[in-house]
Amino acid sequence: RISPVSTYVSRSYYAKSKSCPELKQAADFTRAKDWETAKAIWQDGLASNVNPKDIAKLHYNLGVFYEREGNLDKAIEELELSTQSDNEIGRSYLTTLKSVQLSGYPIIQPK
Repeated sequence: RISPVSTYVSRSYYAKSKSCPELKQAADFTRAKDWETAKAIWQDGLASNVNPKDIAKLHYNLGVFYEREGNLDKAIEELELSTQSDNEIGRSYLTTLKSVQLSGYPIIQPK
């Protein structure tokens, strides 16, 4: 009999781009643990950027945000949008989250 065990997972997010200042701006808020403000900045960045790579990074970061919140469905949705803009950004992370979703195990965030 195998019992599930807790696993600590660390996720990185994008904080640099020459053409997307929202990535750096939001990074300052994530370091201050103000993820809600970072999310708003990333969402605003989606409306003002046209570079597909930057759009992919913004969606990726939103996926990280939603995973942190425990909203796996929304995280997967954002990562799918990320891979639509740039196939390389978010593909591995998307595969991992889909695997977690299929396993049925809950995502529990540390307090």
